[in-house]
Amino acid sequence: MSEIFTTDNMVIRILNRIGDILILHFLWLLCSLPIVTIGASTTALYYTAMKAVKYEDGYVARRFFKSFKENFRQSTIIWLIMLFAGFLCGWYLSYSIETHNSVLTMFSTILTCVYSFILIYVFPLQSKFDNKITVTIRNAFLLSVKNFPWTLLMIVALGLIGLFSYFYTIVLFIVVICGAGVYGYLTAFIFNRVFLPYLPDEPGFEKLKFNTTASDAGEEAEDGNIDEDTDEAANEDVQDNAAVDTSDQETVKTNTTAKPKDTSEKNKTAAKVASGRKLSLSERANSVASYTKQEDNTED
Repeated sequence: MSEIFTTDNMVIRILNRIGDILILHFLWLLCSLPIVTIGASTTALYYTAMKAVKYEDGYVARRFFKSFKENFRQSTIIWLIMLFAGFLCGWYLSYSIETHNSVLTMFSTILTCVYSFILIYVFPLQSKFDNKITVTIRNAFLLSVKNFPWTLLMIVALGLIGLFSYFYTIVLFIVVICGAGVYGYLTAFIFNRVFLPYLPDEPGFEKLKFNTTASDAGEEAEDGNIDEDTDEAANEDVQDNAAVDTSDQETVKTNTTAKPKDTSEKNKTAAKVASGRKLSLSERANSVASYTKQEDNTED
């Protein structure tokens, strides 16, 4: 009888996941009410969802507000840029259709598609990587093109959700109650897969072969051996607060070796992680021990 109420029980796990989705949707809705904060709340939504589907350990509210605070400024700027660009694309598309100009219509349609591609990826990228705004927007477009099947799937899913919400009241009710949380969780599986080649210290990374040295403790934490909140927070900072330019990452040649960091530098990096500060690109690269790229796994 006691096994029914254990956390390993399938029913309890499903109920916990439903609860996490509802909480995540409520937090996103609450933090998006000022409108101008939609970018920061969406970034926090993706950050929390990608963590939740990987660890399945809760911490929804703590992770949400952690990401909301860290990415507020840059996510808000990106949101204002995308909002203005969306207004221009919409106006240009409607104008070209009203004037019956086929050339303008085709051009405005292409611009709208590019805008949609960027919009889908830009906030998940912001939640996972620490880059300049222009680099994040550029990488969003590059990743959307590289992973076009996934991009098309997410666009179609959004379109179907909007279509069914318009025609069916029950669907609209579900969207209002938990739509953002459900979409965030479903797309988190896709984004975790898409971002994996650019995160060499993530579990499941197959394109790099590690020769571990002093980084074994960090990998044990990644395997789920986290008993205290402080250990988990430090582990998340190592994974997520990295400046990664995805376009440059694609050009990395095979059989590249990164030199391991000396003991004093590792201690400095560990101290910075423990204090909650973000790591630079060089510090992130040095926090990973030597690795070599496998030649037969250069494509997903």
